[in-house]
Amino acid sequence: MDSHEQAETNWLEAVHLSEGIEAWGMYSYGDAPGALGGGFGSFVWFATQPELLKFISETLPYAPPGPSSSDENEVALSVNRIVSELDSCQRTLLESIEQLNGALKAYSQITWIGTYGDLKASGNAFAVTVRSEFREFNDDSVNEGRPVSNDEQADFLEFLSTYGV
Repeated sequence: MDSHEQAETNWLEAVHLSEGIEAWGMYSYGDAPGALGGGFGSFVWFATQPELLKFISETLPYAPPGPSSSDENEVALSVNRIVSELDSCQRTLLESIEQLNGALKAYSQITWIGTYGDLKASGNAFAVTVRSEFREFNDDSVNEGRPVSNDEQADFLEFLSTYGV
């Protein structure tokens, strides 16, 4: 199986989040013009951070594809170096996202990496925005960015499954 086939398989095998899972996730979108299929985003989820980092290394340099004029092998080398530095704590998560987005320009862009718990309750700007949009979708304007309660979790998971699509 070549790198492109493996990347497509990785996208298909990414975990669908279910209630009770404390997973590591990422929200990313294709960085191509809209007419070429770019701009659509989605969450992917994994049981552990190392599984997520492996997905980034093995998948994002190949799918979605970058411009035909680019060298995906160079992109893959850059992405692998950044992921390795993150994994060995040589970079912070925010620094790594910024560096990955530079390396993956015209391929993919990563908006957020974190745990499901972070997305449900943290003060991270992206998490607050997602929760606010969830509440707006459910016609609940009271303290929109507040953490997701256990009673709301099933609806929140359903909302996340189509977020950005």
